[in-house]
Amino acid sequence: MNIFIAFAKEDLAVRDKLLRQMNLVANKQGWNIWSAKEIKAGERWDAEIKQRLMDSEVVILLLSMDFFNSKYIVETELPKVVEMHESGNCQIIPVIARVCHWKETTFGEYAELGDIQALPVGEKPIVSRGHWDNDDQPYFETVQGIRDSIKAFRTKSQAEQDAETQRARVIEQAEKDRIAALAAQREAEKEAESERLRSAESDRQRKEASERRTRSIEEQSNAYRRADQAHWEQAADDDTIEAYNTYLAQYPYPYGRMNSDAHLRIKELKKQNAAPIPWGRYVAIGGVNITGIITLQHTLRKHGNPMTEAARGQIAVAPETFEFISLIVSKYDRLQYEFVKNRHSFLFEKMIGDRVCHYIAEIRVGRKKQICAQSLWIRKTKKPLV
Repeated sequence: MNIFIAFAKEDLAVRDKLLRQMNLVANKQGWNIWSAKEIKAGERWDAEIKQRLMDSEVVILLLSMDFFNSKYIVETELPKVVEMHESGNCQIIPVIARVCHWKETTFGEYAELGDIQALPVGEKPIVSRGHWDNDDQPYFETVQGIRDSIKAFRTKSQAEQDAETQRARVIEQAEKDRIAALAAQREAEKEAESERLRSAESDRQRKEASERRTRSIEEQSNAYRRADQAHWEQAADDDTIEAYNTYLAQYPYPYGRMNSDAHLRIKELKKQNAAPIPWGRYVAIGGVNITGIITLQHTLRKHGNPMTEAARGQIAVAPETFEFISLIVSKYDRLQYEFVKNRHSFLFEKMIGDRVCHYIAEIRVGRKKQICAQSLWIRKTKKPLV
């Protein structure tokens, strides 16, 4: 540890005796002591003093009236010492060499504000009569005080250094954590941006695939409609049952747009191609034998209940109603015909008074019984049959 002793030349004897006492413990304590008297011949004493002062960790001030009356000390050394002390670069140890009003000086005020304790203990001057048992005691106690002050300073400095180191570590760790957090944030933002781009690309691909499917479906639908139209036109040109059936097989309901027209045309062609019906024979037979063919019990059971027929908006059939069948068949007001699977179906309608009598008969071609009455029912109306 570098120790600088600042003193006035009038206190050289005090400095010498103090230095001799300090040298006794200097090696053990690791002290490297320097004062202005040690400037070698040929050296620039001002630069040397300033450099030694700058390199010192402890500055011992030998206070006396001559110390504070030294212009160089007051204007050069003391301001630098105070500056170094305030910045924490050195420890100040005032030693009262001779009695003086040092507390009234600017430095004294600074020392009091900075809680800087002067040596010897009790602030007794080294050079004084009546305070010491012998001439060596004040130097002994002063060196002991210097040693204790330096030890306390070292402990405090070490604690401050440890605290500073810990604070630096905390700051360093906080900075590392901040950098890591920023890196993690950037990575998260990068990943989010990548995910957004992947999602956008996926959406674009799905949209393009959907548009392709839509176009394909539209193209297939248009092609199907064109083919449907072409086959329908071909069937219409041929205008045969076989052609229409072929069309229906290729374009069944509900895919064929002309299914209804094809079925209707097939019915029309079947009617045109049906064998002629012997009307006279069946009408004549109806007048004679119709009651024997009709299933009276079935008709009465199906249309003979007044309540049921009233709910249907019809009139119940009675046994005497069958007497009108001959009249209905021979003098009908309207006749509807349909031929399906070798069966000729006839619906005879006759208005008698305010009632419309419906008689349905079926002729099965190729059988012995060629007439078969299926049902008879009556409904009331005010409108004539057209």
